Amino acid sequence: MDVRKLLHKIESEAKERLPVVPASVSQLLKVLGDADVGLADLSRVVENYPTIAMRLIGLANSAWSAPATPVTSLTLACGRLGFRVVRSVSIALAVAEPFNAALCKRFDNRKFWTTSLVRADAASLLADRETRETRESARTAALLSNMGLLWLADYMPRETADALADVDDGRQASVNAATLDRCGFGYDIAGTAIATYWKLPSVLVSAIQHQYDTDGLEQLDAVSRQVMGAVQMSHALSLGMEQLDPDSGVMPWLRQQWPNIDRIYADIRASADDTAEVAAALFGD
Repeated sequence: MDVRKLLHKIESEAKERLPVVPASVSQLLKVLGDADVGLADLSRVVENYPTIAMRLIGLANSAWSAPATPVTSLTLACGRLGFRVVRSVSIALAVAEPFNAALCKRFDNRKFWTTSLVRADAASLLADRETRETRESARTAALLSNMGLLWLADYMPRETADALADVDDGRQASVNAATLDRCGFGYDIAGTAIATYWKLPSVLVSAIQHQYDTDGLEQLDAVSRQVMGAVQMSHALSLGMEQLDPDSGVMPWLRQQWPNIDRIYADIRASADDTAEVAAALFGD
């Protein structure tokens, strides 16, 4: 099922289940689209959203952050966490707001957000030599790349639970393939439909849509290539691979794009436990 058919299906059959784009998402993306934005600017935007602000203060006071003295304000929390963490966490919390993934009994919040944050870090590293605008777009697109799974867990909880069970039990190699089989469309298409409905920037929509699209690789824009690379690395990490398989799937092409991809993967592996601790502190064990 393609994006247009899926949008038509959910608008005609379950319009009441279509999530409204949170105002915080639109505002955060607008602010972060400014190449000159800094931590103070981001902090001023976040303070308009008490739920996000409280979670950031909580993260700054968590065992992961381990402050010497309690962090009691958003300004102090943002200063302690740093721009990268505040940015990613704020967008993650804003995007998660309209979805009730708890309806799906197999949905693992910590695992989902660990994957999302790993992808964001990987895409940012792959875009290291790009402009700041491209680098931030790659990070955001990678962070949102599996948001279709959030919607599926809410909209089709039973089918999504079956898909996740198929992966856990080894009947399917990936969550996207499993949701395609059980739900009729992969979470990549679901995420593209939601991003389109929310009228997110086209560069984000395209990257979400093409994260598994191995046809026409040379026609992909820079951000889509970076997100595809990040998705491949996060999948390898989920399998416990110490090194990337140089001959697997799209990896030879990715290696041509980034000769240093093995070093980037090593960096992602080295920070994986830290990333999982952030996800656990924010979204539970």
